[in-house]
Amino acid sequence: MAKERETGSSSAMVPVKRKGVRFRSGQNSKPAQLTIRQAFEVFYQAKAGQRLRELTLRDHRQHFEYLMEWLTEAHPEIQYISEITSQTIREYVHYLSFEKPLYEGHPYLEKVMEGRKGLAPGAVNVRIATLKTMFRWLANEGIIATNPTQNLSRQKVDEDRIGAFTDEQVEALLAQPDRRTYAGFRDYVAMELLLQSGMRLGELISLEVSDIDFGTRLITLKGAKNKNRKVRVIPIAPEMMRLLIELINENKTYFPDATRVFLTNYGGPLSNFSVKNHIKQYGQRAGIANQVRCSPHTFRHTFAKNFLMAGADIIALQRILGHSSMEMVRKYVQHRPEDLREAHDLFSRRQVTIRRRK
Repeated sequence: MAKERETGSSSAMVPVKRKGVRFRSGQNSKPAQLTIRQAFEVFYQAKAGQRLRELTLRDHRQHFEYLMEWLTEAHPEIQYISEITSQTIREYVHYLSFEKPLYEGHPYLEKVMEGRKGLAPGAVNVRIATLKTMFRWLANEGIIATNPTQNLSRQKVDEDRIGAFTDEQVEALLAQPDRRTYAGFRDYVAMELLLQSGMRLGELISLEVSDIDFGTRLITLKGAKNKNRKVRVIPIAPEMMRLLIELINENKTYFPDATRVFLTNYGGPLSNFSVKNHIKQYGQRAGIANQVRCSPHTFRHTFAKNFLMAGADIIALQRILGHSSMEMVRKYVQHRPEDLREAHDLFSRRQVTIRRRK
């Protein structure tokens, strides 16, 4: 029943209207602010839910921590994700490009590189890419009103002309491991496989015995092990297969429960750093370290060059290397002037032969 009150001029009772609540008090206010770390964790959980690779997730977190370290020093007043502006990001990119100490915090290289500052454009671009991914997602989800990286462009990078090994350099490298020892023979087989297959380093160290079909001489790299998540099949020459069988038999003798092909002296999995370091040392011992970059990726370039120089099809090369675009394959095929001259001489001789037949 409506509440009533008396008026001063009359004894009649007048009903009083009550005000009801229709809207929440915060209906027209902005969404609750998230701190920078809270916003990242929301983004990270979403990406983990998409089943991104562990390496990709690790890069997202690591690059975020790099950003947080810089913000803590340069802009301690910025606490919320919405407070990061385009100018903030530009300052961070400038810091990465010209002010960041090289190998800061590295247990070995920090002292070696003391005084040197500024990351290479390629390294800066990797961090730009992860930042753009995060802020684009946050903007699409409505967590921030504007994307501060929207107009941020990748830095210009000079074409990375990674040379391939010459035949003489390959021979010098392969002569370095002491094949009388387990580690030396393992390294020799690893370099031979890199040279003959074009495999990536990550694919090599994760290779398992079950990935090898000894009857058909094929290695099947499962999608879970590949960069693009696609199954890839790589043919292997008989001599290479013999070396793999010999190494696997060695493994069975000392490490019967091991499933991987390439192991440490203690039966554990090899690390990327270990393989890179060994190849670098072999290059130094062979006296070619000042001539060409001695790394696992140079073997991949060498395979691509030799594959095409042998007259193979570039489409087949694309499939073996596991690239989705021909542009990526082109970057591996950077012939030396000597190779181009040899190929052109072969073309010229063929043209002369054709004209003589007419």
